[in-house]
Amino acid sequence: MHFSEYQRIEKWENRHFWYRAMEEQVLELMAKQSITAGKILDAGCGTGGFSAKLMEFGEVYAVDINPVAIKHARKKGLPHLSRASIDKLPYPADFFETVLCLDVLYHEQVKDDLKALQELYRVLKPGGLLILRLPAFEALRGAHDVVVRTRHRYTVAEVRLKLSKTGFSIKKISYVNFLLSLLLLVKRSLERRKNSHYFHSDTAPLPPLLNEMFYRILKSENKLLNFLNLPFGSSLLALAVK
Repeated sequence: MHFSEYQRIEKWENRHFWYRAMEEQVLELMAKQSITAGKILDAGCGTGGFSAKLMEFGEVYAVDINPVAIKHARKKGLPHLSRASIDKLPYPADFFETVLCLDVLYHEQVKDDLKALQELYRVLKPGGLLILRLPAFEALRGAHDVVVRTRHRYTVAEVRLKLSKTGFSIKKISYVNFLLSLLLLVKRSLERRKNSHYFHSDTAPLPPLLNEMFYRILKSENKLLNFLNLPFGSSLLALAVK
């Protein structure tokens, strides 16, 4: 990920609609699974803002391979912060009750996603939970993927197969960000027509009213995930058990 993206995340993650809605999505999922104690790993913690919010659920460990990310994360007062790759974690087997890997496995630095999943499986205790989020559909690849260095965008079928191969039992898997993904599809089409060499982030700040409107759309959509799986979206979310 380009260093400027970490700076943008650090500045906007508590205000930008996407970060707010996605964090709430995961926190609600954790609360529904009654995760209230034990060791939690944030595998690919970025700037550490979300890792800090996880501390109400248990003892949080956080790792990231990028030194810029670690520099930002140190400011959050995380007690167990390490620089490490998700495919070679510095923890013993069967160590964590919960592992989160949110928008990390897709990155170009993760050369072998199956190996990384096996490592996440290794450090989870039997019966432990994995929460995994990934960008979806290569058709939605665009300028933002250049900024964050996306190796691959996934489908539910792909992730289901990889989780099963690793040994996980899947409790839930669904696309997310369904409604806004339709706008994103149009945006990506326009980007390709322009054939622009200017690469910009989708998480750049928006006008306040538009930002709040998008947040409310995603917040409403999050509620639907309690009852159904969505057929399309710009991301996918999986909950799996070791």
